[in-house]
Amino acid sequence: MKKSYKYLHLWLIIPFVITLLGFYNTYWSRFFNTPLNWHLHGLSATIWYLILIIQPYLYSKGKLKHHRTFGIIGFLVAGFVAASALSVISGHITGLDPELDIIYKYRYSLSLTDFIYIAGFLFALIMSIIHRKKIEKHSLWLISTVFWVFSPATDRVTFFVINPFLSEKSTWFDFQIQFWISHIFIILILLILLFINYRNGNRYWIPYTLIAAVHLVTPILLVELADSESLGQWFEYMYRPAFSE
Repeated sequence: MKKSYKYLHLWLIIPFVITLLGFYNTYWSRFFNTPLNWHLHGLSATIWYLILIIQPYLYSKGKLKHHRTFGIIGFLVAGFVAASALSVISGHITGLDPELDIIYKYRYSLSLTDFIYIAGFLFALIMSIIHRKKIEKHSLWLISTVFWVFSPATDRVTFFVINPFLSEKSTWFDFQIQFWISHIFIILILLILLFINYRNGNRYWIPYTLIAAVHLVTPILLVELADSESLGQWFEYMYRPAFSE
């Protein structure tokens, strides 16, 4: 048993706590006044994350039968997380107030980045299944799922940390800076993980490098495609029932 897996479950608690903090004001503090689709996504994501934390602990203790059982459950829950996320995205597009919501201008481009992250999340899950008999690759792909869907949490944490220092009239430029800071934070974590893996003799760099590359591109997409007419038409086609309500 490698030492790197002995305490992995403890390290995974850190991004879990950051995620809880990020969604405290927008979900947990409003738990009883939240739409059903948010509950389906929020609770399924929480269950999936807890399973992800439990998995390396079971493996480190040699409880492989339980590890496989939780793995199957985890993959099913992860699929539900991705499916429910699509419903949450539709609310971001159709439920924002142009006068009150700072992200209104970016509702289409921000939703596009969410689509990209969900696709990456599912891709990482599939790759972890493909490499299920190769523990190093299997674990790296599973851990990488955390960082595919980490941005919504770090975006919110960054906003709540920086916002008190901004002027009362926050600008779109402020939001762009916050988005960049959030993504650079994730990239720095990935670079640290790559360094640790390199030091431990693990040369398999694809999972983390892929996420880092995508997180360098998505802030650019956010700005350049904001209020994109063609992107808006595409989302209108995707969520036609929501737009017609």
